[in-house]
Amino acid sequence: MTELKLPVFFAGVMSADGYCSRLDGIYDPDDGWRAYLIKGGAGMGKSTLMKALASDLTSRGARAEL
Repeated sequence: MTELKLPVFFAGVMSADGYCSRLDGIYDPDDGWRAYLIKGGAGMGKSTLMKALASDLTSRGARAEL
C-alpha cells in the first residue's frame, strides 16, 4: 500500500504570548468550504485522527490537507 502524501501545514502555534492563529489568512468560509480545528494535549490522538480522516476522504475522491 502506498503511503498517503498530503500537503501539511500549521495554522497556529503556542507562543510566549499564548496561542497565535493564522486561520484568518488561510481561508474564507464564504468561499464555500470548511476548516476544522483539532486541539488537544500531546498524545491525545490528533494526528492519528487527521490521518484516518484524510485517508477515508481521499479514498472517496475528496481532496484533503493536513
